[in-house]
Amino acid sequence: MKIMALMVVVLVVLASVVNAVTLNSVSNHVDVASNMNGQLTFWFANNEQPATASYAVNTQGNIVSSVSPATGTISTGATKSFVVTFSPSICSQGTFYATVNLDVAVNGVVQRISKVIEVTVRRAADCTTVINGVPVTNGVSDSSNAYSGSSVSLSPTFDPSEENIVIHTVEGKTDVANSELVQLNVDVVNRGSPGLVTISAFANPAMAAMLSDNSFVLQRSEAKRLTLYVKPTDLVGRQFVSLQVVKSGRVISTKEIFFDVANTHSVELQMPQTINTNNCGVVTIAGTVVNKGSAAETATVSIPALLSSSNGFAIAPRSVKQFVLNVDLSRVQSGTHLVEFKLSNNAVSSSSVVKMNVAECPETAALVYSIVVSNTGNETMRGVTVSVADIPANWVVATPVAVDIAPNQTANLTVTVKPTGEWNNEIVPMLIAKDVTGKVVKTQKAEPVKPRTATGLFLAGLFGFNGLQWIAGILFAALIFAIFSAKATLRRSAA
Repeated sequence: MKIMALMVVVLVVLASVVNAVTLNSVSNHVDVASNMNGQLTFWFANNEQPATASYAVNTQGNIVSSVSPATGTISTGATKSFVVTFSPSICSQGTFYATVNLDVAVNGVVQRISKVIEVTVRRAADCTTVINGVPVTNGVSDSSNAYSGSSVSLSPTFDPSEENIVIHTVEGKTDVANSELVQLNVDVVNRGSPGLVTISAFANPAMAAMLSDNSFVLQRSEAKRLTLYVKPTDLVGRQFVSLQVVKSGRVISTKEIFFDVANTHSVELQMPQTINTNNCGVVTIAGTVVNKGSAAETATVSIPALLSSSNGFAIAPRSVKQFVLNVDLSRVQSGTHLVEFKLSNNAVSSSSVVKMNVAECPETAALVYSIVVSNTGNETMRGVTVSVADIPANWVVATPVAVDIAPNQTANLTVTVKPTGEWNNEIVPMLIAKDVTGKVVKTQKAEPVKPRTATGLFLAGLFGFNGLQWIAGILFAALIFAIFSAKATLRRSAA
């Protein structure tokens, strides 16, 4: 059956209150031949409602009609459309009526707006009436007018001027990711007269919908396969592509395809290949995170071997984010290490291995402590000096010169400590001030000194491949020793 597109625009205005919604149409009448379909395209907009509205459309009457789409929702400021197709019985004629009902729901309140459409059906010129198997060109148009005892069959004959083109493509939804190129087959079949056919694809510009060919000649019963290319950008959710065929200046056929578009997730961690630093304490390491996906991401960068990580930070779609890590290297042994930096979030992960050249903290880096001693007595304190307790025995302490402190006077005494070697635990030096007789006149805890050893980090793999080889060698040697010891025990038992 040939489809004739009668593009009658009907505007549905969603007013500020539900009972103010009206349905207006340019025309209340449709004129269609009995071998054709008549289509009315309805449009309505939610321009004033503060909330999302839902709608449903149905038809009533004495002519077959269908609605597409029949239900949906419309957000504030959006516009929706639906098409009502009227399908008269083949070779019928007369005036028919169809009521188009639009039910709009806003904030739980439903209002029905109805419009009656008059459909005039003209009996097609190619209709013939067959009575007892004999065609009658001006016979009756339906069986109710048949002669008594006769059977009537109604069948259209082919008219060379008829336009009938069908579009075949994928049914249902197609899943696609942002920035993904999708190709679908579209078959255009001409069941009517030959001639030039034009086909177009209508969609959101961000869908980048394009057909491999838009204009070609089709003979009767000839088909042409096209390719529909779709590549969505910065879209998410359901998107539509509408195909429209025009022949002889009229819209002959339409086809709607829908796609469910999902976000893409792609995050890359970029770090410098080499970092030159020392193990004197906390160092700042900078890096970059590149979000190549279509969704905003929240990521965290960590250094597992150093038990160090950044706070989570947000990265906009298709953007670059700089970050810094403050890392304590005071426990890391000097040398060259391969250190893994990891980026992770809920959707993706990335990593980067950095070569870290860690220099030994200079030996001249000594600790200087001060203690203030006050003489509140009536006699002079003789030979007051400072010593340091609770430190490793191999630390070097530069003992200050002894001083005398007169009554009601104070003295600021300093002592220099040079740490050497390694220590596993935090050290809290104790400053002790004594006079010449050995009497303790004041004690004071100094600022703690953080541990300085690479043992724990070594086992965590901070030293990279060389360190792992060293561990593997020790384990292998231990295994060989255990095997030979077991064999020796067995020989002694056998003897």
